[in-house]
Amino acid sequence: MTNNTATEYGGVAYIQSCEKVSISGCTMTGNNASLYYGGVAYIETCEKVSISGCTMTGNTAVLYRGGVAYIEYSGEVSISGCTITGNTAGDYGGVAYIQSSENVSISECAMTGNTAKDYGGVAYISDSGEVSISGCTVTGNTAVQLNGGGVYIEYSGEVSISGCTMIGNTAEGAGGVAFIQSCEKVSISGCTMTGNTAVSEGGVAYISHSGEVSISGCTMTGNTAGVGGVAYIQSSGEVSISGCTMTGNIAAEGNGGVAYISHSGEVSISGCTMTGNTAAGYYGGVAYISHNENVSISGCTMTGNIAEVGGVAYIQSSGEDFCGEVSMSGCTMTGNTAVQGYGGVAYIQSNGEVSISGCTMTGNTAKYHGGVAYIDSNKDVSISGCTMAGNTVQGYGGVVSISHSGEVSISGCTMTGNTAAGGSGGVVSISHSGEVSISGCTMTGNTAEGEGGDVTHGGGVAYIINNYRVSISGCTMTGNTAEDTGGVVYIENRGEVSIRECAMTGNTAKDTGGVAYISNNENVSISGCTMTGNTAAEGSGGVVYIQSSEVLTEVSISGSTMTGNTAAEGNGGVAYIEYSGEVSISGCTMAGNIAEGSGGVVYIQSSEVLTEVSISGCTMTGNTAAESHGGVAYIDVGNILIITNSTISGNSAVSTF
Repeated sequence: MTNNTATEYGGVAYIQSCEKVSISGCTMTGNNASLYYGGVAYIETCEKVSISGCTMTGNTAVLYRGGVAYIEYSGEVSISGCTITGNTAGDYGGVAYIQSSENVSISECAMTGNTAKDYGGVAYISDSGEVSISGCTVTGNTAVQLNGGGVYIEYSGEVSISGCTMIGNTAEGAGGVAFIQSCEKVSISGCTMTGNTAVSEGGVAYISHSGEVSISGCTMTGNTAGVGGVAYIQSSGEVSISGCTMTGNIAAEGNGGVAYISHSGEVSISGCTMTGNTAAGYYGGVAYISHNENVSISGCTMTGNIAEVGGVAYIQSSGEDFCGEVSMSGCTMTGNTAVQGYGGVAYIQSNGEVSISGCTMTGNTAKYHGGVAYIDSNKDVSISGCTMAGNTVQGYGGVVSISHSGEVSISGCTMTGNTAAGGSGGVVSISHSGEVSISGCTMTGNTAEGEGGDVTHGGGVAYIINNYRVSISGCTMTGNTAEDTGGVVYIENRGEVSIRECAMTGNTAKDTGGVAYISNNENVSISGCTMTGNTAAEGSGGVVYIQSSEVLTEVSISGSTMTGNTAAEGNGGVAYIEYSGEVSISGCTMAGNIAEGSGGVVYIQSSEVLTEVSISGCTMTGNTAAESHGGVAYIDVGNILIITNSTISGNSAVSTF
């Protein structure tokens, strides 16, 4: 069929009210409906329509709908094994316009360079039953002004796109390959999507107001959109993305280098590999997830993704809208970056619980807070069984920054070589939250490099302020450094602080508190700890500096071993305690500790309140106040010191007076 023309209703054929229509093995070239409806065929009210094994080239519906075929009010529609090239429609469906049909199947077709001015460079499908597109090659098709460079599907049943190769398709609006709205269910599986573009949303797919959405086993490379480099999904049901490889996709002007997902049900992203994706100007180098129910990201590998905020994922809620529970598990996160903001891997703002478990986080970076994650949650936050190494932030929390949350638990993690380059908390910063528990962690060589200015910086591992209660237990802390205070932890709260069963070795604060700086807390308890070779390089408290200018603090140190700690230019080789109530030190071994000033082991100053100091059952040997008073202890005038059942030997003080 070559170069046939009708003014309207099918350049070659007009078919109406038939039981079965079969067009097979035909070559259709240069046919034309000079006004509208089907450059080759107009088919209406037929029970079954089959087009197979045809070659369709350069056919046109000049003004309206269906460069090759216009099909409506029919039963099953099947297009299979066709080669479809360079067909054009003036508005909808460069190849086919299909409306109000039962089931639609397009399979094993090669569709190249087809064009629709408005919707569906290949096909426009509306008000139909199930729609299946499988095993097709979809290349270089275009929606010139609006949406759906490949297909535009709306108001239909379940939509399945499987085993297709989609390359270089373009929409001036949304959906470089597919624009899908108001359908019962959407499944995209086993597809290869490369170099597709949408100027506005969804470089590959735009999906809205539909049921469940599933994208699985796809390879997505070099796709681009203003928002959602691969997919833009909104106002739909549950969303699942699994087993996909996502590389070099870009949101050129907005959010979600791979996916933008908003106002939908539960969101699950699992078993995906995400590499080098970018949200060029805004949020979520891989995914922007907003105002959904629960969010789960599991078993993914995330490498070298970039965004202004949330190098991999930006997950948020606001007002009464909510994002429910957020879970990240079993993921490997490497070299992701938040260029201008928070969360090198993830920015999470949620009204539900947040859990991060079994993840490996390496070499991620944020400009401000949270080299890996920034978390602002109204509920509890749990981080467990993670390995965190070489992450960097310019502000607070080299690995994670947590604020305005409920209980915070960090357990069983290994934290190595993380840095807060311009702020506090080489590993973690926690503020304005409930109870904080850090347990069973190994913390080595982490650094807080911030110093000076109006704010006291610190916490080579952790910076914890304005929380209800803090517990640190069963941790090993080695070689951590703060350029200001607290080589391991900086704690400033209004509640209780408990540090127990920890091993603290070779940690350094440039100023005060080689291990810990603890300020303005009600009760401080340190028990069952081993503290060796820690240093306050230019200040006081070789192990711990405790001060309270606003509340009366009770301090208890028990069952601990403190050896070879140094206050290199200050007081208290082990502890400097200022403005406290009762101080109790019991069952401790203190040996070889040095204060360059006074108090080889402990220095207690209290000029405004009466402090009672009790030391019982302790062994104090070879401690030194190198240039002043109290080889073991210096107690400020007007306070009470009681020592019972203790062994004191070989300690020295050299007074300069």
